[in-house]
Amino acid sequence: MSYTTALQKTLRSHIKVQHDGLRYNCDLCSFSSTGQSSLRLHIRTKHEGVQYKCDSCGMNFAYKGNLRLHRKVVHEGKKIKCDLCDFQAAKGQELKNTRKRTMKESVTNVTNASLKQK
Repeated sequence: MSYTTALQKTLRSHIKVQHDGLRYNCDLCSFSSTGQSSLRLHIRTKHEGVQYKCDSCGMNFAYKGNLRLHRKVVHEGKKIKCDLCDFQAAKGQELKNTRKRTMKESVTNVTNASLKQK
């Protein structure tokens, strides 16, 4: 397996994390991360109690991205629609996983049905 990147900085970071085992450890618990920004976010949300509150309904979120997704899906009604069926998802990854699972189940069902016919 090989890793390629156009940026020297990204390559150095990859080598430190993947090959040298660089980890950033939380001094307050057993959490560790491969990035300083992830550690800072962890400390803010888990130990300093930073919360992001929804202006519309008052729900609290530890992560700003979760608040944005909540607003988009719950208050704006925006979802990603499947072009193969009526399914709607809040996140692209959710749609991708559902499609993968559904397609795998469909193939399995077709295969099982054809085996029973023989």
